[in-house]
Amino acid sequence: MFKKGLSTLIIVSIFSMSFAHVGLAQTPPSFSESITLRASPQTPKPGQSVTFTAESFSFDLNTTLITWEVNGVKKLEGIGERYFTLEGQSANSKTIVTVVAGNADASFIIQPSTVDLIWQADSYTPPFFKGKAQFPYQGNVVVTAIPDIRVGNKPVDRKKLVYRWQYDGKLINDASGYGKDTITVTGDIVIKNINISVSVSTSDGSQIATQSLNLTPVQPSVIFYAQSPLYGTLYNRALSTQGSLEQEEISLRAVPYNFSTDFRGGTPTLSFVWSINGTDLNTSESTLLLRRPNGTTSGKTQVGVEVSSIPNILQSESQNILINYETPTQ
Repeated sequence: MFKKGLSTLIIVSIFSMSFAHVGLAQTPPSFSESITLRASPQTPKPGQSVTFTAESFSFDLNTTLITWEVNGVKKLEGIGERYFTLEGQSANSKTIVTVVAGNADASFIIQPSTVDLIWQADSYTPPFFKGKAQFPYQGNVVVTAIPDIRVGNKPVDRKKLVYRWQYDGKLINDASGYGKDTITVTGDIVIKNINISVSVSTSDGSQIATQSLNLTPVQPSVIFYAQSPLYGTLYNRALSTQGSLEQEEISLRAVPYNFSTDFRGGTPTLSFVWSINGTDLNTSESTLLLRRPNGTTSGKTQVGVEVSSIPNILQSESQNILINYETPTQ
């Protein structure tokens, strides 16, 4: 019995020693050093400086030697140098910024891309007008993005880029997406500036360009022109607030500027209300034939017109002209 008990004791002792050996072999887990590199702004425009910040939650950067490199060339080194500013780079140039701290490093690629925004208001201006049609109250405006984004120094077709449009800071989902480089927006009934912004990126998001545009709506206007039976509307000479009538009659035409209308043809969307000396006339045409009163050699007549957009209540403007009767020319 004694030998049997001894054998049992020895086996238990050996098992206990093996277990203790395994326990001594365990070591606490080790945490590797890591570093994060942040850029502000993340998508710089050409010529715009970028500030980089190094951050770490695994070791103290304030007591660590930090080295900054640009395209492999050392630019800054020092203990606790957590910030680095890169001067503005040219469009589509590729710059790699690297930070090394202790056994950790991180890199950030800067490749400034550009996108231009052009806009065209859907408003009326008369023939031969050399200016740009303006964006009126409650008007429509078409904005088109023209990006210059390159991959391997080769321009990317703008229809193969991804667009994210925003109106006053709010994403417009229906207008955003692949190849959607144009957006049409309508001014608010509240008279205020509007902001249109776009973010254009490659499909993989490796390159991004941003741009914004502020538009200020304008009050439409009305200008008087003489209507000639032979030459039509004399757009080369606008009438001022006073005019002279030396003939027996004159045909006035009220021409709207920057109204949202298909005034060029089709269904009319403008209302014309004429008045003479404060009395409204029963006519809704854009022209008015004014005759000299019989036997009158001198005198004055105040002619007015109010032009209003039927669907857009904020688009309304009035204009007046004082007609002086002079001795008729023979």
